[in-house]
Amino acid sequence: MDLKGQLSNPRPKLETLTPQGSHADRRARVRPARASIQAPRGPEADLGEEKGQLSNPPARQVQRRLKPDDIDRVLAAYIAGDRIRDISVRFRVSRTTVIGHVTRRGIPRRSDAGWSEAELCAAAELYAAGRSLAAVGQEFGVDHSTVRNRFLRAGVVVRPRRGWV
Repeated sequence: MDLKGQLSNPRPKLETLTPQGSHADRRARVRPARASIQAPRGPEADLGEEKGQLSNPPARQVQRRLKPDDIDRVLAAYIAGDRIRDISVRFRVSRTTVIGHVTRRGIPRRSDAGWSEAELCAAAELYAAGRSLAAVGQEFGVDHSTVRNRFLRAGVVVRPRRGWV
């Protein structure tokens, strides 16, 4: 094999490829020059914009505070069985805000309630019969990770995922 003859004298086109992968070249492509984000100078500069400001400033997170009667409606929806995700969308607050109000009022979380002994036995029998965690969760109206967590807390052995050892 004669590799030395082919690689010892690279052609001029190959020599130009080395600077293209350098960090300096990548930084120049990713970050625009400072002059390109500044406001124009000259007669069109008097458009009421500050110099150096971007045309689209970054979006800020809006803090939304719920009024006491809104908080009562959030809690009533939670007690009625609405999902936390649905409540947060309806009232335009985060999920953690809803959970925080539930916790501060001392309302027991639904996830803490778990299953009764009969429900746990029925779920474990379905799982032992070969159904997946997702199928058992669908049967009981909960997520597959909730089924897994409840099984682990109760001491039910959970099968390893397919392809995992």
